[in-house]
Amino acid sequence: MKGGVLVILINIASYPILTSLYSPEDYGLFSIFLYTSMLFSTISLGRLELFIPSQLCEKKYKLAFNASINNLLFVSLLSIPIGIAILYSSESPVFQVLSLSLVVFLGGANQLVISILLRDGNYAHYNATLISQVFSSVTLQLVLYFLFPYWETLVFGYMVSFLFSIFCLNRKLVVNLLSNYKFDYFEYVIFLKENKKSWLPNSFQSLLNVVSIYILAQGVNVLGGAKEVGYFSLCHKLLVIPVRVFGNSSKQALLKELSLINVEDAFRTVVKTTCLLGVLSFLSFLIIGLVAPYIIKHVFGEEWQGVIDYIFPISIWLSFTVLYTPTIALCNVFKDVRGHLYYELINLLSRVVILAFFYYYEVGFGVINYLYFTSALSCFLILLFIFFALFYFRRKSAYEGS
Repeated sequence: MKGGVLVILINIASYPILTSLYSPEDYGLFSIFLYTSMLFSTISLGRLELFIPSQLCEKKYKLAFNASINNLLFVSLLSIPIGIAILYSSESPVFQVLSLSLVVFLGGANQLVISILLRDGNYAHYNATLISQVFSSVTLQLVLYFLFPYWETLVFGYMVSFLFSIFCLNRKLVVNLLSNYKFDYFEYVIFLKENKKSWLPNSFQSLLNVVSIYILAQGVNVLGGAKEVGYFSLCHKLLVIPVRVFGNSSKQALLKELSLINVEDAFRTVVKTTCLLGVLSFLSFLIIGLVAPYIIKHVFGEEWQGVIDYIFPISIWLSFTVLYTPTIALCNVFKDVRGHLYYELINLLSRVVILAFFYYYEVGFGVINYLYFTSALSCFLILLFIFFALFYFRRKSAYEGS
């Protein structure tokens, strides 16, 4: 928890400095690269990093560990041809494709190390790993700018920070882990089949989520260019902080609490928590919407004032993403994530349709109105997901009680 808070604070402190050196277009190109890498890095371990910290027997833990590395190698290699297809028309395709596969591999390896630290209860090293990765990334991006003042420097600093976090801070752990790694294709396939309910829904849902965000960012890029992506990305990173504070913390607390009670009590707890988060989210984003323009105007440079236009459309969307975290926790605890998968799939398809409509029919509403459209539709879908999920579990509790 402390490590996560410090990571947020380091990022917040770095934004005014980084934006004073890098232009919105540089930051936009870097953000497009990150959104592309997320397509692979999010599922590089097959979401087994969520499986490893649980109390597994030693044999099952070793199988999960081997499967994670196999997934990581496979996805990292797969990112090369797909990266070529996505980035072939970019300014520096060779650098980006090679960097993409390295970022996917190193990011996945870093996440695997973090999961094992959590499993072993080594929270001091866990916090140090989180902080060192972010701090070294920001430091390298600042220092290297004076040698190579290009957006690729942001990518290089981000990539090297994983090397530092993995091989410098956790060298002994990594050496020990690699000595225990064994590749066995049949064992790997059998493990995935036997535990597909633990990793497959999470992988599919996570992939849909990152593709949805990727489409949103690419929509901004297509309609406004890399400069607008820079504005969008910075605004999103600043505004997502309340989501992490309220949404993620409540989800983690609920996952433990809901697992100890029956469906009816869980339903009541989720309803109360959703209402409470609704009030907190509304007040938080209302204050942010009023204060953020003043902060951006006085803290960030003149060329970054375009961020102000993105505050309200992104705030509308993110304020609702806080609301559905208790419902997601309820679905996860009772192992029925179909509603969440349907939401992510419909949300993704709706963003593709809206982007196609704006692009092919040359609707002259601009990037901001595009975000208002997508945000409004996402909010509507979130409310539908919450309503139908709660209705389903309410009926389930009534059926079990009868």
